[in-house]
Amino acid sequence: MTWKDYLLEVAMQIPMLSLALGTLVSEDLTYIAALAGFRAGDLSLSVVFWGYSLGVVAGDYGLFLLGRWAKWTKIQRIKQWGESLSKIFLSRPGVAAKVDQFLVLTRFVPGTRIPTYVGLGLSDYSSARFLGLMTMASFFYIGVGLMLVSLFPEVSSESGWVHLVTALVAFVLSLRLFRILAFLWRHRGHWSINIQGQLNYYLRYARAEFWPPFVFYIPLGFYFIYLMIRFRGAECILAANPGLEFSGLVGEKKGDMEKLLEKACPDYVLASLEVEEGEVEARIEKTLDFIREKKIEYPVVLKPSQGQRGAGVLIAKDEIAVNTYYQNYHGVVLAQEFCAEPKELGLFYLRFPREERGKIVSVTQKVFPFVVGNGRSTLAELVYRNNLTKFNFRLFEKRFEETWNQVIERGKRFELVQTGNHAQGCVFRNGIELVTPELENWLDEISRKIPGFYIGRFDLRYRDDESLKTLENIKMIELNGAGAEMTDIYDSSKGVFDIYPQLFQQWRWVFEVGKANETPALRNQRWVFLKELWEARRRAGKYLRF
Repeated sequence: MTWKDYLLEVAMQIPMLSLALGTLVSEDLTYIAALAGFRAGDLSLSVVFWGYSLGVVAGDYGLFLLGRWAKWTKIQRIKQWGESLSKIFLSRPGVAAKVDQFLVLTRFVPGTRIPTYVGLGLSDYSSARFLGLMTMASFFYIGVGLMLVSLFPEVSSESGWVHLVTALVAFVLSLRLFRILAFLWRHRGHWSINIQGQLNYYLRYARAEFWPPFVFYIPLGFYFIYLMIRFRGAECILAANPGLEFSGLVGEKKGDMEKLLEKACPDYVLASLEVEEGEVEARIEKTLDFIREKKIEYPVVLKPSQGQRGAGVLIAKDEIAVNTYYQNYHGVVLAQEFCAEPKELGLFYLRFPREERGKIVSVTQKVFPFVVGNGRSTLAELVYRNNLTKFNFRLFEKRFEETWNQVIERGKRFELVQTGNHAQGCVFRNGIELVTPELENWLDEISRKIPGFYIGRFDLRYRDDESLKTLENIKMIELNGAGAEMTDIYDSSKGVFDIYPQLFQQWRWVFEVGKANETPALRNQRWVFLKELWEARRRAGKYLRF
């Protein structure tokens, strides 16, 4: 190559370098000018695409590296900032999962980039992850813009809808592609089984037990309106269990329910302690003192006092796990002794105020899935081939990420689930045939010892079927009020024509029991009670997102 050819080659790169440098001054103006130049034929597609993308990525990564450089300095204040950012945004499960989405969103929102990128540089956020996300976001942003001005040449590159459409499409596609590439990298060498397993995540929606709540409860919403008309309002449900706050419809504290069980059946409850909000170190020490005082052996159960659907439940195997839990979660916690009995039931109890005796109307037998190694298959392969676990493939992949693609030794039993929550992978079966006269009489006696309790669910652990006759080797796990479900509706053998009649019947019972307990004072205060109920539901909502 002669010097003339070299200069010509350099000159051809000047427009690309100009675009790249322009993004460092004003990304928006450079974006508009680049698209306008492409549409007019003054700039080629490659010059616009690579010039704009390289400039944007270089600028973004430069801000990130500025924060990372500041983190490496010996200035103590800056280090503390970085540690605080990591603790707030990267340590908490419910927040960390949203950081990627927020990061890509800031790419398209002026004024948010500098503090976000520098802040992530100060934290422990992965530099490779940052670079990958920003690269894809910039590629899609300019790529979609080029496609739009090519398909619709009459539309100005300054048009607001062009920027809106490109931003939305780039936001969705960049996150999706990054997750796909991260998945392929994480499972390199094991693509086939993991891709097949991921497909089960979507196939499971053919079964009602896996429908998302906002879909599953739509029919119940219409039936609830019918019940409100039939019973002339909904305030009566607040009297279904007069002895419980809001009848146990929502927001009841697990600690308060444990105290009721301690009075009603002290020989059948597990040791527990409610840990209020406060300083992290004090909460940890209070929990450890409780463990030592009650001589509890690990593991110990930690769960949000107002949590639902198993959100935030941890089986802490040692003191380190206890410390980590309180570092990440700052709400009220119930620390409870772990019950080693292998079986669990959910017993739904009903007693009408006019009746002397109550009865068990629903039984859920909870099956804790496990796999057994054969010395050849990975954990992923074992989970995929197991009919009880294949539809929760993605759930178990996240839970056992470190051992997911490892071969399980022959004969080794690998426990997948330890808590009796459907959302956590536990399998629910209809177990009404397990009810014995002794069990029903025992539960009725306990229920009548709980003041103002008529309808709800008891969760208990037991050793074997004989225990349900002798009433030995049984421990109460939880008591749930009128808002609990007859969870055998999640039995995979039940279809929608089995599930909804049962669900409708349960809520009709709640209305009927509440109507029988309703007082004139309650009717006169209906709006006050319903407002308080809504506030309790709003407060409890934050625990569902943990």
